Amino acid sequence: RLVMTGPLTKKVMQTVGAMERWPVSKRAWPRKGCVLNTDIFLPLFQKTLRQPIWCRGVGLHSGDEAELRLEPAGEDSGITFAVMQGNSVAALIPAHVDHINNSMLRTRLASGNHSIDTVEHLMAALMARGITNCTVRLWGTEVPIHDGSASPWCFLLDCAGTVTQSVAARFIKVLAPVSVRRGDAWCSLVPGEWSSYEYNMNYTHPLIGSQNCMFTLDSQEFDRDIAAAQTFGFYRDMELVHELGLAKGASLSNTTIYGDTHVLGPRQPRWDNEPVRHKICDAIGDLALAGAQILGHFQGHKSGHDLNHGLVKSLLSSPANYTVITFP
Repeated sequence: RLVMTGPLTKKVMQTVGAMERWPVSKRAWPRKGCVLNTDIFLPLFQKTLRQPIWCRGVGLHSGDEAELRLEPAGEDSGITFAVMQGNSVAALIPAHVDHINNSMLRTRLASGNHSIDTVEHLMAALMARGITNCTVRLWGTEVPIHDGSASPWCFLLDCAGTVTQSVAARFIKVLAPVSVRRGDAWCSLVPGEWSSYEYNMNYTHPLIGSQNCMFTLDSQEFDRDIAAAQTFGFYRDMELVHELGLAKGASLSNTTIYGDTHVLGPRQPRWDNEPVRHKICDAIGDLALAGAQILGHFQGHKSGHDLNHGLVKSLLSSPANYTVITFP
């Protein structure tokens, strides 16, 4: 494989038989954040799975067991969730922000009377792998949480393998800054050559405090720096969350739970700033609901799923904000 790095508009990476990814040189970040790679590769063509693969697990919020099957899909199909009842499809729900139904502590997609909860980690893994076309069949109401991170989804996708399709991949390129705000929480998108993410959080909890992370989307770097960051919560909030009917499936095996002075259970955070890394993972999954990879720089400050979704809607609300492009 010959890799040639340089400006986005001039050079490509060539692979045996076909050009598959487009390199973007990236300058070093001027501020402290996650360790990032120096060359980013964008997929030139659409991709789907080589073969189906399935899993079973418990939903984080419902506590119910569900079965999920990832299947190949044709060109220009996009990511589609199929709500299954036995062997029949009860509803097809495109993975698009137009189908957002609820953003409280998770991302819910809905169509008619049918909904699917907690799609964000799977969507982040699909985006990181450059998979543009996939049918996700779900027997249940919530995507399994597995270990609370995106890593199990990356593992399943890698086991299924991918196939490069013949149609060019489409990207949503940010043309004008957009932002949304609620109180002191906000997030924004500004123009940029690649898909980059920055998140700032400021918690009063002594074990978290102020954290910052910056990350540029790339499959290998996603695995190393973001995918394994686990869902987190606070023991002091558990009673209230349960009263809201949420986190019924949360456990020490799928959630990092912070007590007042220490992390509960044997599993300790992989990184000192694991919570902010998980916020980046959520943002990648939420922004994937634009329907294509966004080329631009995301910044989040105390934002959650609701503001992330609002940001995507704001971006897509006017043709002056974005354009759809392909390479070369």
